Amino acid sequence: MSTSTMKNIIFAPFFASALLLAPLLANAGEVEDLVNGIALVQQGKYDSGIKILHRAVELDPENADANYYLGMALNRTAPDKTAESHLKRSLMVNPLNPGLNYELGIHYFQKDVKAEAADYFEQVIELAPGSEMASKSAEYLRKINEKSQGKRWDLSIFLGGQYDSNVMLNGRGMPLPGGYSGKSDWSALTNLRASYTPLKSEQTEIGIGYSFYQSLHNKLYNFDITQNLVDLSATYAIDSNTTVKGVYSFEYLLLGGNDYDFAHSLAPSLVMKNSMGTTTFDYRFRNTSYRNSEQFLTNSDRNGYNNLAGISHILPISDSVAIWGLYNFDSERTNRREWDYVGNRFLAGLRAPLPFTLVADLSAEIYLKDYRVNDPAYAATRHDNQQTFSATVTKYLSANYSISLSEVLSKNKCTIPEFEYERSITSLLFNAKF
Repeated sequence: MSTSTMKNIIFAPFFASALLLAPLLANAGEVEDLVNGIALVQQGKYDSGIKILHRAVELDPENADANYYLGMALNRTAPDKTAESHLKRSLMVNPLNPGLNYELGIHYFQKDVKAEAADYFEQVIELAPGSEMASKSAEYLRKINEKSQGKRWDLSIFLGGQYDSNVMLNGRGMPLPGGYSGKSDWSALTNLRASYTPLKSEQTEIGIGYSFYQSLHNKLYNFDITQNLVDLSATYAIDSNTTVKGVYSFEYLLLGGNDYDFAHSLAPSLVMKNSMGTTTFDYRFRNTSYRNSEQFLTNSDRNGYNNLAGISHILPISDSVAIWGLYNFDSERTNRREWDYVGNRFLAGLRAPLPFTLVADLSAEIYLKDYRVNDPAYAATRHDNQQTFSATVTKYLSANYSISLSEVLSKNKCTIPEFEYERSITSLLFNAKF
């Protein structure tokens, strides 16, 4: 065998390996460039990072990370259309990234497009409550409000459908006067919310709002709900971490087209922020007058008032993950003592991102109600243990539009069997805010 033939046999595998590894080494080089470029931007070396990330975007124009950090670097050095383009290209891939919304908020703030900037900063607070980024976004919102160039009005609406396996009075925790319907039905839902803030300053905000809610059942027309709710609110920031708020609201509710209740509520609260998240202390006084009807002949026996005190806390785990908990104590006093009770309510929840730019909200609740005296109709004292589990998956189509699918499962155990029930509610809703 000749020497040249021997060399070919020895080195051929090495040449083949080199040919196979070449694309991998090239990709490794691209990844290294991307990592180095991101690191430079994170260190504040924007000009050096821009040069590297430009190459990364040329090689992979749809790379969300490359576009994000290139847009960030350009935003800090030359906040023009190019920076906006890269940030929005990344946002198309990951609309739930609080950092992207924050950068776009800064971009529009610098361009003096305050209404657009406010939308993105509000999205940051919604996606990452209690985080440092949310705190900075709140500071920007305060600056916008101080200059009186931010929006003074808000409009939101949801539309959709719902299937309820056990139609009760409504989906807001108010049981029927004499029990539960035990009937299932589909319904169409709509809720319109409009608010206006006539006074905004760095420390003070006064607002007025109106909400209209309507449900229309397929068969159980007598359970259609029409709710009109007007509220007045005032907020005062003691400092950057402490805020007091007060809300007065008036509710007028119809059931099946007939008057059902009128209610006045007053709810002051104290909000405190720190490195461990946001803590809120709540109090609410609600006075309700019920109306008798052919459907509920003794509804007015439930006239009375409710006092509620509670505490809640939101703990951010990361920019897009948060857990929260709540405890409420409430006391109900009515015209008939058998309707009087004290309640203890415990809730816990989690919000986290899912693949395909989805967001999941999960919660569990236990509500214990101890009634004061025997119910004469059943010759027993009522004690309820209501357990509720809910799951919602939301798809954000943009900063202003989303679609959500939710499932709520409830079970009430009671010392009076007639008040026991199981219930499931499935809802599909389209949400928009302006």
